[in-house]
Amino acid sequence: MKRNLSFKLNSAVLLFLGLIPLTGFAQVKQPVLSGSERVKMFSAHDLMRQESPYKDMHWQYVGPTNISGRCTDVEAVSPRGGQYLIWVGSATGGVWKSTNEGTTFIPVFDGMPTGSIGDIAIDPRNNDVVWVGTGEANIFRSSNAGCGLYRTTDGGKTWDLMGLENTHTIGRIRIHPDNSEIVYVA
Repeated sequence: MKRNLSFKLNSAVLLFLGLIPLTGFAQVKQPVLSGSERVKMFSAHDLMRQESPYKDMHWQYVGPTNISGRCTDVEAVSPRGGQYLIWVGSATGGVWKSTNEGTTFIPVFDGMPTGSIGDIAIDPRNNDVVWVGTGEANIFRSSNAGCGLYRTTDGGKTWDLMGLENTHTIGRIRIHPDNSEIVYVA
């Protein structure tokens, strides 16, 4: 009986070990899309959304409540004689702006190809000029790739793609303090 049990255990171990290499065949590696491909796909999605018969219907959030996410950057500036202007970038929720020292925030990056933000930089010479690097640089299992570097010149009303679509993550943006035309991106 001992020998029979030993044979069964050895057989089970050999079968298990023999199946391990086969598990690699079950995993199909998904192709990685470039940032320019993601921007192109988002443009097609946006066009479909604009032409949809349901375009005037809006989603309403009904719960669950108290869902949070991680912030990837917070930038604040205090104009002389004014309240703090605060910009917040998040891992998957885009860019948010507060003009009343953080009492309320409004989303200013909705409708863009990605909500994954790596870094934000406010032009020291003009608070309406803000640079946003997409793609969270904190590498987690749930991190999303970005699709480039964006700039607003009107405080977040409109955004222009400035390039670097294929970088996937942008972790730091610095604007030269004496020359706003020089922007360092990493």
